[in-house]
Amino acid sequence: MSEIDALLAIDPEDANAKDTRPFVEAFSHFPDQAVQESGINKATVQTDAGKLPLLIIGRKASYLFGTGARLSTLSESEALRLGIEINDVNSRGDSLWELLC
Repeated sequence: MSEIDALLAIDPEDANAKDTRPFVEAFSHFPDQAVQESGINKATVQTDAGKLPLLIIGRKASYLFGTGARLSTLSESEALRLGIEINDVNSRGDSLWELLC
């Protein structure tokens, strides 16, 4: 948040910063996440037509995963099916994409 606020302090009309701020603010309410490496691990997984079968909050799901993706999305209907809380964010996705690139 501080980086976006600093950009807005310099240029309050910065469209990318203004459009991206609500999205970043929505994620700022969650705890920081970290990737921990503990050495080389190997897993064998059987896929279903290339999709990885999962159990999310006790519900079955099956998804394709792209390791090169910068952002993952889930449809609203799928989130509701899985019982995942949805929070509305007033932000333009194209501005967020420009910020990430």
